[in-house]
Amino acid sequence: MSRHTALALAALVALGATACSSASAQTTEASPSPSQTILVEETYDDDYEKGTEAEELDQDETESSEVKDEDSADAEEEADVEEDDDADVVAILEFDELDEKLATMITDASTREPGYSGDTQTYYQIVLDNPALVDEHGNVNAAAFENHLGWISAVEAQRKAEREAAAAAAEQAQRAAQQAPTQQTQSQQAQKVPAPTNTGSQQSAPAPAPAPAPQASFSRQATESVARNVCGASVQWVDLGAYRLGEYQWGSTSMKINGYRQGMSQMHMNYVAAHECAHALQHRAFSGDFAAAQNRMNEIHGTSGTMGLEHNADCIAIALGYSPEPGRPGGYGCPAGGSAAAQSIISGQRP
Repeated sequence: MSRHTALALAALVALGATACSSASAQTTEASPSPSQTILVEETYDDDYEKGTEAEELDQDETESSEVKDEDSADAEEEADVEEDDDADVVAILEFDELDEKLATMITDASTREPGYSGDTQTYYQIVLDNPALVDEHGNVNAAAFENHLGWISAVEAQRKAEREAAAAAAEQAQRAAQQAPTQQTQSQQAQKVPAPTNTGSQQSAPAPAPAPAPQASFSRQATESVARNVCGASVQWVDLGAYRLGEYQWGSTSMKINGYRQGMSQMHMNYVAAHECAHALQHRAFSGDFAAAQNRMNEIHGTSGTMGLEHNADCIAIALGYSPEPGRPGGYGCPAGGSAAAQSIISGQRP
């Protein structure tokens, strides 16, 4: 029961007691009728309930306002977090956004990269995909790429030296071939001169032995330079027998090359070093996972065992400009369609 209702009932009780104590209660001052009592009680209750409803409405509005304020604060906080996240994101630069020096280096390298013949934009994407040439944000690391340009220059210098060595060897062979007829003529003339005898019989002087054919030779230092420039490996010169020229242990930083085979040309020995280096590049591209590398190469070349890896190694060596000597037996060859996989391995990516 409300406070106002209690007061109204107390007044009614007091009014009834007064009426009962008077004997001559037949006056015009009659007690209120029941309907009036209810009306008074209802009037008091209505006022209280209206006041209560107003207070509750004010409280609801206050709470709603507080909720809105909290929502607004949360939204502002989320917006600040999003702005901070956006500030932490570093965009990958387009080629046209690079500074002039870096753009010039990349353009220069795209025309000199061993085994690459595409345009500069495609070359830039290949560089971005090479983890060894980008920074922590995924953009090109200028210092790392400058070192890569140095490697390209070293490869060019090595190839120039090889061409000069091959030209010198050809010139030497030509001189030897030109001298051979003169030696033969002198031998024939010597045969016509009668040799002195003690018995009166004539004997011809024995013909001199023919000059030995010039043997092809190679420089170990030049082959070591190929291994160092292509994959950073060192060379161990060993005797691998009559049929093996090179050997690479998966994950090693060195290779074995047969330095005791006779008649090997510089061109072919450099190819051997590049082929063994290709296995090191396979190791890098597949993060050391030999089974994954072997399965993928067999899938590409339709082979089994280690034959896929060997075909890919030949493709890589050829793509880098190191081909086997024409006509020399051995090698695995680069099947049609193997060049794309070779380029992926060279760039450090799985094909």
